[in-house]
Amino acid sequence: MSETQRIHRPARIASQAAALLIVLLIVLVAACKQGPEPTTPGAGGGSRGHTNGTCSPSSVARGTACASRRVPPGDGSSPEDCKSDADCKDGKDGRCVKTGYATQLHRDVVSRSSNLLAGPPAAPHRSTCAYDQCQTDTDCGAKARCECRSGVGTDRNGCSPLDACLSDRECAEDTLCLCGSSASANYCTAGNCRSDADCGRGSSCAGPEGGSRYCRTPRDTCTSDTDCKGDPSGGFSSCSYLSEKHAWGCRLVPPVPAG
Repeated sequence: MSETQRIHRPARIASQAAALLIVLLIVLVAACKQGPEPTTPGAGGGSRGHTNGTCSPSSVARGTACASRRVPPGDGSSPEDCKSDADCKDGKDGRCVKTGYATQLHRDVVSRSSNLLAGPPAAPHRSTCAYDQCQTDTDCGAKARCECRSGVGTDRNGCSPLDACLSDRECAEDTLCLCGSSASANYCTAGNCRSDADCGRGSSCAGPEGGSRYCRTPRDTCTSDTDCKGDPSGGFSSCSYLSEKHAWGCRLVPPVPAG
């Protein structure tokens, strides 16, 4: 190494160190301006605020055609709606069937006869036209399947939606996958927790009984309706989960218009 190189080497190292320090300062300043990424507590972590709930597939596989069957004649006939099968021409295998509900005519007769010794006449059943919506899945479009049924009465083939999800992660932010029952489809519903365990240490899962539930967050501005001020116009504020802020806050409920 020459004498010139030995002289300039410390200066070059100092210059490189200074440049590195400037880069680190720029990164730190940018991070401070941006602030921490807001997150909603949840077992899965991240800003989605989802639990790890999963559902089994409830929809019958597409591609299965319903078996051909002989639809029995209808048993309906009333002054309202249809009077016979001949009135049901707006779909496949139309039948006029009883619904089990009394007609308005019968309700009027019962009302007028309530003070008579003789009992009211037997209740005529309200009738309606029943049709098959489909025979194969293609009749229902891409997002539904054909559910095969008996064909008796109002139990006719119908289009049912496909599963919208199999896990919470397949649903949008602040929604969970609700499992279908009795072969009904799974679907996404509002909420981001089912219990306190989904919300992480020190937080809780809150919401109305039987309604959508959300994790409490450090960004909440209220814990109950008593933390919210009323509105001078006559409305009131309630403590609700604000999806746009991913936190609980006061939501103004306007007064009911007069009349």
